[in-house]
Amino acid sequence: MDIKIGIAYHKPSAILQGEHFLPIQVGKAVSDVDLHIQGDDEGDNISSKNPLYCELTGLYWLWKNTSADYKGLMHYRRIFTKRNSFSFFKFLLRVKYKERQFASLWSPYRSMGVKKQYNCQDIHVFQQRAKEFSSHLEELLSDGTNMLVPHPGRFYISIRQFIYQHANKQQIDLMDEIVEKTFPDIYPSYKKSLDGQRLYNCNMSVMDKESFDEYCNFIFTVLKKHEEEVVNRGFLNSSSEKTYARVPGYLGELLTNAYIQYSFQKGKKIKVLPVLFLEEENTQERKNTPIQLLKRLYYTYFRGVHKNLHFPYMFHGCLMQILPNAWYRLQLKKKLNAFDSLPEEKKKYIKDRVDYYCRLEDGAKVCDINEHLPRIKRKSKSGTIKDYKFKNKVGNTSYFFDTYEYMRYFPTHFRFLTIPGDVFYHLPSPAIVKSRPIAVPNMPSNEVILNLDKIRHFTWINDPFKWEDKECRILFRGEITNKPRRCQFFDMWKDHPLCDLSDTSSMSIYDHLYYRYIMSLEGNDVASNLKWVMSSNSIAVMPRPTCETWYMEGQLIPNYHYIEIASDYHDLIDRINYYEAHPEEAETIIQHAHEWVAQFQNKKREDLISLMVLDKYFQKTGQPVI
Repeated sequence: MDIKIGIAYHKPSAILQGEHFLPIQVGKAVSDVDLHIQGDDEGDNISSKNPLYCELTGLYWLWKNTSADYKGLMHYRRIFTKRNSFSFFKFLLRVKYKERQFASLWSPYRSMGVKKQYNCQDIHVFQQRAKEFSSHLEELLSDGTNMLVPHPGRFYISIRQFIYQHANKQQIDLMDEIVEKTFPDIYPSYKKSLDGQRLYNCNMSVMDKESFDEYCNFIFTVLKKHEEEVVNRGFLNSSSEKTYARVPGYLGELLTNAYIQYSFQKGKKIKVLPVLFLEEENTQERKNTPIQLLKRLYYTYFRGVHKNLHFPYMFHGCLMQILPNAWYRLQLKKKLNAFDSLPEEKKKYIKDRVDYYCRLEDGAKVCDINEHLPRIKRKSKSGTIKDYKFKNKVGNTSYFFDTYEYMRYFPTHFRFLTIPGDVFYHLPSPAIVKSRPIAVPNMPSNEVILNLDKIRHFTWINDPFKWEDKECRILFRGEITNKPRRCQFFDMWKDHPLCDLSDTSSMSIYDHLYYRYIMSLEGNDVASNLKWVMSSNSIAVMPRPTCETWYMEGQLIPNYHYIEIASDYHDLIDRINYYEAHPEEAETIIQHAHEWVAQFQNKKREDLISLMVLDKYFQKTGQPVI
């Protein structure tokens, strides 16, 4: 039986050996590295499109340039492994699923699916498992099996809902249209797969020749038409082309999922196998000892090395809706008058921050949504405090709770405008926002900053590791789709040995702390990880910020609070090498970062500043508290 399974590589790594394996260097046409294995740039190929198609350029080469009874694709760190009965592991997966399912009640669009994969921490064990799988392939397929596919991941909302939160809705809807028009027989399965909660991910499979040809024809026809149509319909232009980076790769995963479900419905014989995932070397050494496991548990569950917990936050927010607001309104003057009793030094500090957040001029006017703001009409909320109810909220629940927490102190007839979400542009009318573009200091601004969505943005941690004990590498984890600046950074440095970059695999905050340097790159507005990175013993690395929040990013001093790199990222390695040669300067940056963080950890003072910001907002818009 002739079987060819391509193993996709894009950087140096141990080559997996197996009778039926064919290592392929994907994106070789655009790579500076020669791995001395089969490249996907020979014969009929799309190797130059690897920045868009990811590992699918290897799949295309395999389709067009090889002949075999069975063909398939795996990855240098993800392979199929033999089916087994790891009952305890399966039990842990179920527990993990239920835990995330419960968490999704509070934050549904941030809950990832649970993948059925086994982690391997030893390259030699991984290579041995790969050999075993290769030697058992003929036995697995000898009973007329048409396809081998991975166990699906499970989500708590539909795949379509999840993708809409992480990709451009226009592009997904366009793919719907193309599939319906070009492959009407597959379209029902495609639609069902997007409306379902299971995803056969990783673009991994092994198929007989007929199925493989049908599968490749399906996905590459759709992706080619999609690539053409996004330009023809004006979704992209030359200035925003980076936003399309890797999108076909993600769409290919959705199409693979659809084809697998289509094959199930056609009655093909399909075997579902677990996936074995090779953790990187820097991860392997961390988890080997019981001491490290106990340390991880202690710092994660008892020292707060994790993201903010949603349940207490949501419970407090719901409780605010029950308590009468009249009592808070009676407390307003008392709280504002507390400012007068403070020492002059503290009064100056608070006043400077209030003036920083609210730069309105006298005579400012709160406009209706319809009046001057057509661009943001659908995600804005204007009206009186009396009408600001949970049932009428706009945007995420956290924006409502964080605004309502301080609005309830003011008279109910006061009018205001709030814009939840990322504001990275200037507004024509005064509005309460989470973020705004960094402007010239002391210049008037209609964007009034309040500490919104703090459950996500304001996380503080206790770092168990000293800087000198951390690994000298640069870490980045985050979404890059539709974020051109991150795409540029990713494309430039993804293959550098000092960089550990990924836009797909999730990583806990605790695991971030093994690295000395953590990238804090702006997406739509600010880098949401900047606060907790600066509270750690790692150093934030970033270009000079362009947007700011309650954290006053515009006041951060380059190479004093963080390591500054050029806006085009070209000097990244030079800057890191400098601080490796001058560790005392790196330690000083960490100390200064901790000092900056400390000013936001006084809850009583932060509450007073928030109330004074709103008080100034209402005064400047002709609504003084009498």
